Order: sequence, then structure tokens, then C-alpha cells
Amino acid sequence: MNHISGSYKPKVALIVTVFTALVFLLLFFIGINHRKYAYEDSKLLAKEMSRKAAIETELYLSSALMTARTFEQKAQIIRKYGGSRVEIIEMLKVSLIQNPNFLGAWTMWEPNTFDNNDKKFIGDTLYDLNGTMSVTFFKDQNCFLYERNETTDYQEDFYAIPKNSRQEVILDPFYYQYHGHSRIFYETSAVVPILIDTAFLGVFGIDINLETMTQKLNDIKLYGSGYFSLISNNGVIVSHKDTSQINKNIFSIIKETDSTIYKTIKNGQEYATETNSEFTGKDVFRFFYPINLGNSGTHWSMMVEIPIQEAATRSKQLFNLAIGTFIVGILLIIYLIYNIFDQRRYEKTILAAKFKAEESDRFKSAFLNNISHEIRTPLNGILGFVELLTESEPTQEQIKKYKNIIDSSSKQLLFIITNVLELSKIQAKMIERVIGDFDIESAILAIIEPYKSEIHKKGLKIVTKFPDRKHKLSFCSDIDKFKAVLNYLLNNAVKFTLSGFIEIGYHEYKDSIQFYVKDTGIGISPANAKIIFKFFTQEDQSQTRHFGGLGVGLSIAKALVEFLEGSIRFESTQGKGTTFFFTLPYLKQ
Repeated sequence: MNHISGSYKPKVALIVTVFTALVFLLLFFIGINHRKYAYEDSKLLAKEMSRKAAIETELYLSSALMTARTFEQKAQIIRKYGGSRVEIIEMLKVSLIQNPNFLGAWTMWEPNTFDNNDKKFIGDTLYDLNGTMSVTFFKDQNCFLYERNETTDYQEDFYAIPKNSRQEVILDPFYYQYHGHSRIFYETSAVVPILIDTAFLGVFGIDINLETMTQKLNDIKLYGSGYFSLISNNGVIVSHKDTSQINKNIFSIIKETDSTIYKTIKNGQEYATETNSEFTGKDVFRFFYPINLGNSGTHWSMMVEIPIQEAATRSKQLFNLAIGTFIVGILLIIYLIYNIFDQRRYEKTILAAKFKAEESDRFKSAFLNNISHEIRTPLNGILGFVELLTESEPTQEQIKKYKNIIDSSSKQLLFIITNVLELSKIQAKMIERVIGDFDIESAILAIIEPYKSEIHKKGLKIVTKFPDRKHKLSFCSDIDKFKAVLNYLLNNAVKFTLSGFIEIGYHEYKDSIQFYVKDTGIGISPANAKIIFKFFTQEDQSQTRHFGGLGVGLSIAKALVEFLEGSIRFESTQGKGTTFFFTLPYLKQ
């Protein structure tokens, strides 16, 4: 015993040592190879972060366009039904209160196009000197202010561009000082034209503070010195980590002979490259991601730059961390691997048991619901017609009819109770075999006899096919259980066959006999083929009510066949019929 124990321990130690060495080499290999993939990971990270930043920026700018569109639609209604300028003013003010990201909200109309009352508002400080419907509200340090527009404002890009193009537009960034106020803002405007058919009436606009947007982008950390930069469709640098680059044109800084970046920005495309940055002088991974600006027909771009050296530093850190973690936790890894496999085995066992229990509960619930219906049906028939016999004065013909119904209902009830008792015996494993010789053909014909009336009534044909032989075939098995199996299969065939025929026969083999019951009934679908022999099921649960039955006949038949050391199977084509085969061996008395 000591020798065995002593030889066993070195083997375990050797296995553990080899395993430890393999794990070490594997982690070392992963760490070395991770250097190759870390850079790709950094590019993927840059791509995802730039996509996220671009989407957020797109939402930021698109919300301004959507608000301006809403203004245009509401203003059309107000103008159509003779609304006042006050309604437009309130609409602009409310938008600034509800949208903290907006810097200003404004509208400019062609002379006398809103209400044809410009002369009435000459001298009103809210409008220009001609009283034109031209109003601007903006926010400065949480204060709501207004600007008195000038007639020269109608020559500016924020009015002239949408007037000439008849399209909504996001303007290139610009510095702007609202009239009558000292502060200068770095901003852009989302402008939507007011059109009736092709007639131009004016514009609605939303001003966006680009200083706030730049600050949000600069707050996003991307490795050590990686950064985001927002570029307009015309190449104007809207935001940059180096504020001295803001409002410069990127096309004058990045000069490429193939003009790839020019096409990328102008056409709103994705682009990735590795280059030496004109902004930082470092070797960087550079990525462009497009920002779509509603129906304006222009695109802005989000540019990301990540220094390659910083991406490689991350790879080294991860490699060193992996080695350190391995040295400290090798024993824990072994323990965890063992527990993972054990836990999986345990979970599979629990899940299988849980599924089996839940499936059994569902089947039993269906069985109990069904049996209550099946028992009540013949019982009501017996009680009802007994009452008619005893409490009325039926004719002889009616008495005969009532007795036949009572007899049929009694047999149906007896068959149900027999099924339940048989099922209880099988599940309690209380059945016994009584083996003896019997004549197969006589046994089969005895089973068929009680069904002839019902088969005739349904217009079916019953066919028996027995091998040609001079002497009757004697078979050694349990005749009662053989008859029970055949009875269940024949009952199933009669129940589910609406037209055609039912055929019963057998084939002789050396040590066994194969019996079969063939019908031209509704058949069994492939989806239900796996559950047809389970307790408390029918091919379709809805058929329980349509065809009747407890859904246990085939299950009992299978259990009895297997109890007699045989096997059972079926072949079926849905809508054409089913053939059940069961094979029984010769048993010793």
C-alpha cells in the first residue's frame, strides 16, 4: 500500500509540474503575440470611440436642425391662420429654455411676408429699423438676451446661403458678436429655409456654441495624449486639443499628393492610416469618421490621432501584468479549472433534473385536466341514460338504444380506468411477467374483434397479413401484455384514421417476431416524433379534445414492450398514415 501511495505522489507532482510549465509557456506565448495585436486593438478602440464621439456630435447638431424644422412648420401654421409675432417670439424663447445646448434661436423673414405689417413695428427695438420680422434671442451665462438685427444681416451667409440654395444648412464655424453686446462667441448655425412651394419667405436658425462642444471632446481621454478633432465639410478645424489650430483649414496643413483626406472629408467617408502627425510630430494612427448633418447635403468628420508608442506601452504593461498574475496565481488557476469542470457537471445535472421535473409537471397537469374530461364524458352518458330508463316510459326501441349507449360508455370508462391503473403499475414498477406459449394469430384476431363495429361504422377496412404456414405459430411471451400492446396500437390507429384501412401483421425471425399496425390516418409530424412515446402526450395537444384519449396509450405500449425485452418504433408521413413496429423475443417460461 505504501509503495502504491509513494509512486502515485510523484506522478501527480510530475503532472502538476508539466501542466504548470505548459500554462506558463502558453501565457508567455500569448503575451509575446499580444504585442502584434495590441496595436490593432488600439485602432479598433480608436474607431469605436471616434464613432461614439461622432454619433454624439451628430445628435448635438441634428437636434438643432430638427428644432429649426419644427419652427418652420409651426410658423407656417401660425402665418396661415393669422397668428401674431408674439407666438413666434415665445416659440424661440421656450426652445432656449428647454435645450441647454443651444446658444441662440432666431428667425429672419423677407419684408412683409409674415403679416404684411412691417410698418406697424417700425421703431420697435425688437426688430430692425424697417420693422421686418427678424428676431434673435441668445443666452450668455444663464441670462436670456436679444439682438436687434440690422438690414445688412440679410447679406450674411447665414441668410444668403439657404436663400440661394433653398436647402437647410450647417454653416462653417465662425466668430460672432451679437449686435449691442461685447462678448464674441465661436459658433455655428443650423439654418432651415421657410418655403411655400418654391417661394422663399425667410429662415429659422439655431446657434450652437462650439466652445462647449470642443471642451466636451477634449475631456475624453484616449491613451496618454490621443485626442479628437472635429472637422467641417470645407476642412475648417472646429475643435482641437491645440487651441491654436482651431479655425485653421486642415487642407492647408495636411498636404497629400493623392488627396485621399480631401476626398474623405468632402465625401463623408471613413478612413484609417498610419502617419507622422503634422500637429504633434509623433507617429500616429489617424482615423476619420463621418458625421451626417440631416438633409443639408454636407458632412463633417471626426478625426482621431493616437501615438503609436503609447499604444505599444499599453501592450507591454498588459504583458508584464499577465506574467505577474500567472506567478502569483498558478495554484489558484489549477483550483479554478478543477472547480469549473465540476461546477459545469453539477449544473448540467441540476438543469437536466429541473427540465425533467418541469416537463413531468406539465405533462401531469395536462393528463389530470384531460382525465377529468375523459371520465366525465362516459359517466355523464351512463347517468343520463340510466335516468331516462328509470324516470320515463321509453319504447322498446329507445330502451335498446339507451342500453347500447350505457354499454358503450361503460366500456369507455373501463378502458380509461384500465389505462390509469396500468400506468400506475408501470410507474410503481409493480408489473410482473407471466410467460407461456400462445397462438399469435388467435390472439391478434381476439384483439381485432371488439373494434369491428367501430371500424365498420367509420367506413374503414381492417386487413390482416399473416405468413403462409401449415401449422399455427406458437409464441412464448406474456400473452396479456402482448394483447395490451396490440390493443393500444390498434386503438390509436382506429382513433386517428378517418378513411382508408388499418393493417395488422407480423414477420418471423430466428429469435424474435416483429409485429406491425399500419394505418392511413393523420400521421405524426417530425417535430413531435421525439415526444410521441412520452407519458401524457398526444401528437398535438389540441387533438386531445378533438380525438379524445389520455395521451398515455403509446407510452404504456412502449413500457410493456421494453418490459418484455423488446423494442418499438414507428414510420410516419404526416397526412398519409403511420406504421408502428414492435419486436418481441422468444422468452423462456
